[in-house]
Amino acid sequence: ENETVPFKIHGNRSFTQVSIGRNAPAVSGVYGLSDSQQWLFVGEAADIQGALLHHLLHPTVFLMNHRPSGFTFEPSPVESRRERQSQLVFELEPAGNRPPEHLSGAPARAEAPGLASIPRNL
Repeated sequence: ENETVPFKIHGNRSFTQVSIGRNAPAVSGVYGLSDSQQWLFVGEAADIQGALLHHLLHPTVFLMNHRPSGFTFEPSPVESRRERQSQLVFELEPAGNRPPEHLSGAPARAEAPGLASIPRNL
């Protein structure tokens, strides 16, 4: 039986500043945000801890409307983390990674669910 494991380190941590500071490493990798019922967003960053703090302190409209309660992460080398993010998005289908349905080829608005506004160097 070939069961997929979404994140190799699958410990859901509380999405708070204290928990992020204690549990999330400042290393390259992928991370997931969830609430009690679903995956909300899967991201990749050079600094997992920094990216999570950015989401917490400067949430997008999507995250303001779908408040994450937990996070998990997986360290991943810079060369493979975007590919790993894509794999996790495919497996988990997080709502925040879906393209906005109301946009038919139009440029994305700043408040669109996609979290492309996160600086890449976090």
